[in-house]
Amino acid sequence: MKNRILPLTLLVISLALTFGCSASGKKALGSTDAKDRKGIPATQICQMLAHPSFESRSEYDGAGCSGSTYFGAKDIRTASYETDIRPSFGYAALGEQGEIKKVILTMSKRPDGTDFFINRANAVAKMINDEPLPKELETDITAPLSTLANDYSRTWQIGNATVELKRTKTDSGFYLSFQF
Repeated sequence: MKNRILPLTLLVISLALTFGCSASGKKALGSTDAKDRKGIPATQICQMLAHPSFESRSEYDGAGCSGSTYFGAKDIRTASYETDIRPSFGYAALGEQGEIKKVILTMSKRPDGTDFFINRANAVAKMINDEPLPKELETDITAPLSTLANDYSRTWQIGNATVELKRTKTDSGFYLSFQF
């Protein structure tokens, strides 16, 4: 009985110290500030992005993870040359040695899907910098594209990551990348 209590006691003490340091504003031993990170832990980002309802998912394999889904009625194409016209969302997280260095989010053919896209992008931004997307970036995602321009592109810095947003008018497409 005493042999079981000692490991349990050590576990409780270590958890208390870890959460105590976090709650008091002090860093736990070995933690790093979000702005100094060189990447995101692969298991953390891949689990967050891999929604169980997505039609396609590839688990982290040492080099990255990815997934995609469509919105709307089930695909009824019968010939290989026919293109799927449903709105879609996809992600890819690329890296090595358990650390993701680039995250790509894409969405097309869904002009009303900015809330879903911003939700995914905010989750990635919070993992990078412990803060949501800058309001300016959210505005650029939700704003209608100009009637004069077919494409839009802009770059920001979030923590240690360079963030690039591209939008295309032809397919109501969104492309957002976070690069470390």
